[in-house]
Amino acid sequence: ENNYEYSIEDFANEVKDYCINKGNNHHVVFLVDEVGQYIADDTKLMLNLQTIVEELGIKCHGKAWVVVTSQQNIDDITRGDDLIEIIDSPTPGTISIAHCPGI
Repeated sequence: ENNYEYSIEDFANEVKDYCINKGNNHHVVFLVDEVGQYIADDTKLMLNLQTIVEELGIKCHGKAWVVVTSQQNIDDITRGDDLIEIIDSPTPGTISIAHCPGI
């Protein structure tokens, strides 16, 4: 069995190199459907997702976006505390989207 390690930083560097090679007007969007099913009650998975978004923001300078969907209320997924950390994160290239009932 071969083991292969691939860190979040390795991934962000690869995306950065890809964007650079494609030219100044090229952007990448990662779509993650039903993130609530992936994260469930696992805070570590939420922190991993946060780290991916932060690394892409730092390394790619707005050339890489992560868009997630979820049918669950974001407070149910994060229990509120983790969401505050993500929204308050001073990472370049990140945005916060509030839950808007009825939309």
